Amino acid sequence: MKIAHTGLTGSSPAEAGKTQETQRLNRTSQSRTGSGREAGAHDRVEVSSLAGLMAHTLTSSAVAHSTRVAKLNNQYHGGTYQVNSMAVSRALVDESLAVGKTP
Repeated sequence: MKIAHTGLTGSSPAEAGKTQETQRLNRTSQSRTGSGREAGAHDRVEVSSLAGLMAHTLTSSAVAHSTRVAKLNNQYHGGTYQVNSMAVSRALVDESLAVGKTP
């Protein structure tokens, strides 16, 4: 006996079930939106003022960093850059001590 399923696109019964489920979800989505438009066409995203403040802070921090790097670059290429040996040695010692304290 031969059974022909002409409306199925999948090659197995499991795939056919997936196709039918997908079609059902599409019909449900279209009925909720009131038309055939995309389901997310009217979605909104609200960002809190804290997120805006964080973005502003990160941006200004990046600008300050870029300014500092440009200043150091100019000093280095101009031959006027002076290494603060005391600050470098303290940073090296502090880093060594901090590494030794990690569990």
